[in-house]
Amino acid sequence: MRMLRSGAGKARSIFTVLAGTSLVISGLALPRAVNADTDLNVGGVAVIAYANGDSVRLRDDMSLDGGVIAEYPEGTAVEVIDGPGSSDSDGSLWYRVSVDGQRGYINAEFLANSSGLLSSTSGTAYAIDSLNVRGGPSTADDVVTTIGSGDAVTLTGDSDNGWLSVSANGADGWVYGAFLSQDGGASSGNDSGFSGSGTMYTDDTLNLRSGPSLDRRIRAELPTGTAVYLTGGEDSGFVEVSTDDYGTGWVFATYLTDSQPAASDPEPASEPEQPAATGGQQMVDFAMQFLGQPYVWAGNQPGGFDCSGLTQYVVSNILGIDITHSSELQYGYGTPIDTANLQAGDLVFFANTYAAGITHVGIYIGDGTFIHAENPGTGVVISSLNDSYYSAHYAGARRLT
Repeated sequence: MRMLRSGAGKARSIFTVLAGTSLVISGLALPRAVNADTDLNVGGVAVIAYANGDSVRLRDDMSLDGGVIAEYPEGTAVEVIDGPGSSDSDGSLWYRVSVDGQRGYINAEFLANSSGLLSSTSGTAYAIDSLNVRGGPSTADDVVTTIGSGDAVTLTGDSDNGWLSVSANGADGWVYGAFLSQDGGASSGNDSGFSGSGTMYTDDTLNLRSGPSLDRRIRAELPTGTAVYLTGGEDSGFVEVSTDDYGTGWVFATYLTDSQPAASDPEPASEPEQPAATGGQQMVDFAMQFLGQPYVWAGNQPGGFDCSGLTQYVVSNILGIDITHSSELQYGYGTPIDTANLQAGDLVFFANTYAAGITHVGIYIGDGTFIHAENPGTGVVISSLNDSYYSAHYAGARRLT
């Protein structure tokens, strides 16, 4: 058990726990602090959130194998008794809480400060990330439209377990309150000095992030001279952009210029003929067009993927094989490959990310990186196998080509 400290040197007892959502979500790699608050007030109130509409389990022991005391929907208020606790196995954080007189443990990834969950039912709110608007107050309801980060919605007066009724893109629907803000959306805090549209260029290597903050996940690294297209969003010195090869996201405006940097070396008179791409490289090239697309639970089509849905779609289109929409079943296809022998297009698998067993999958790119539909907070991104989280959960690879 590791000890964490809170405040001015004041030590807290902490707990090592593991928990899981009530649904087995195919291929969901849980964010490690992308959305969760880890500074909850002990003795205060928090709210169950960030579970993509699913219920969250309260357990009687600090382990995934602990008994389930009860399951609670998003929006449920809980009393924070102690924490956060750091798991010795993967470093994830947990809190001991009380819900309706029941005491147990909930993963910190599914708890938010009660002040961070929008509860207003009137006025205008703004999406803090790309998300689906659904026909009812749960992820079981159909998607009626989608909105992008910073898009405005009108709150239409109803709430249900943390979900708020909204009007967006001419359609009525529901959005979970943790993903809305009334602080002005992507138009607040504008200080970049850029107009709302046009083409700019990176004047240095620049990180493309999932949101307007250095705390948001890096989706890709843009080389010097990359053309980016301003989409109108500005926040805290960041601007929202789209690119030809790297998807959409946010970049720090200071490193953009309106003139394309001169090439450092002239183009050679002729290029040597390149060998035809292998099936594995074709898989990577095909998958890269979806970089930046949103994570959608059970999604396996352009516009929204979960992890096994992305791999299923890519493999079906490039190799003509249906490997099913299950990371666990996909692990049974192809030939096992040692980590030292990974090649572009190999499927890389991860275990115990939110439940026991194979629970996440991506497509190896090369140089220790892979593309995958990570989670609702990040969407389709490129990550490193050397990342402490993914190296701890890495389970193996399979080659289909």
